[in-house]
Amino acid sequence: MQTAKGKIVEQWVQNPDKTFSGKSYRINAKGDSALTETLKIKKIGKDTFYCSTVTGQNEGKETCFKLIATKDETYVFEDKTHDFPQRIVYQNQGKAEMLAWIEGELNGKSRKSEFRYKRQ
Repeated sequence: MQTAKGKIVEQWVQNPDKTFSGKSYRINAKGDSALTETLKIKKIGKDTFYCSTVTGQNEGKETCFKLIATKDETYVFEDKTHDFPQRIVYQNQGKAEMLAWIEGELNGKSRKSEFRYKRQ
């Protein structure tokens, strides 16, 4: 995804144990990259979770969001106790595009940020 500050890239792989691992990073105009987030989609008990470790946040601890809904290639993960976001959503928009967004309340105000990814 291209932004004013450079590109945001997410890379995912399926692991042999059927979990998914991903990394999110920024690439600036000079081509330098910085890891911003380490990601996992995994089962804990009978539930599926999207787990994120954000660089420089939460003392390096993982935050997990439970899969609460799937419909029409849209996957909604939620953690109502998290400061922001409380929901992370991925929507498959065909072979070449993925729309993701984070949403919830921050300081009493409803917020939403979208990320339009294109496969490369």
